[in-house]
Amino acid sequence: MAHVLIPVNDLKRAKSRLSSSLKPAERRDLVLAMLADVIAAVTAARIGQISVLSPDSEVLSYARSLGVQTIHEQPRQRGLNEALQWAIQSHLSGADEVLVLPADVPLVSVAELRAFRDSAGDLEDRPRSVSVAGTSFLEGTNGLWLRPPDVIPTQFGKNSFTRHLAATIFAGIDVNPLAVIPGLALDIDTSDDIIAFGVLSRRRMPTRTLKLLQRLGLVRGESLLEYPR
Repeated sequence: MAHVLIPVNDLKRAKSRLSSSLKPAERRDLVLAMLADVIAAVTAARIGQISVLSPDSEVLSYARSLGVQTIHEQPRQRGLNEALQWAIQSHLSGADEVLVLPADVPLVSVAELRAFRDSAGDLEDRPRSVSVAGTSFLEGTNGLWLRPPDVIPTQFGKNSFTRHLAATIFAGIDVNPLAVIPGLALDIDTSDDIIAFGVLSRRRMPTRTLKLLQRLGLVRGESLLEYPR
């Protein structure tokens, strides 16, 4: 059985790099819109059960309203990697494999998610494998398929793409470095990311995130507004 684990930060701290341009309520709305888009894509792809991991009760309540399971991150968990390991060990012990997927990749498509799943190969033929999807410049990781779920410790943080590959190779496990999957490569953290999102959205199905950014006046029709840097 596969499981998709989507971690989400506390809404008060989420997307702080956009704080000079977006009000707290707007950042909150952006986080929830992106989460809804990611959940919709994963649900349609049918690649596994979905759980949202967060310390924020509003995020968890919203995720439940979208029909997915939730895991309440505990205050004692220090950092994302520790929280992920705790969630996998405590709540996903019955899973054969886990996809750790960020909540801020609203352009990810059903086809991309299925291709990512298929990159891990057949469970019987490859009982131990890791697939890593990198961010645009391969500095970070925007998708991590772990089989079994504890095959390697997660390495999210600075240079996580390289560190995930290194940890997998060091453990002598098959690794699938999926350098750039367009819908996974773009996460929205900065004003430049919003501009890129607007451009790429022209080639994709409309999303809640796009509608929100249009309503906020950051993306308009086929042209982009000048965005403060």
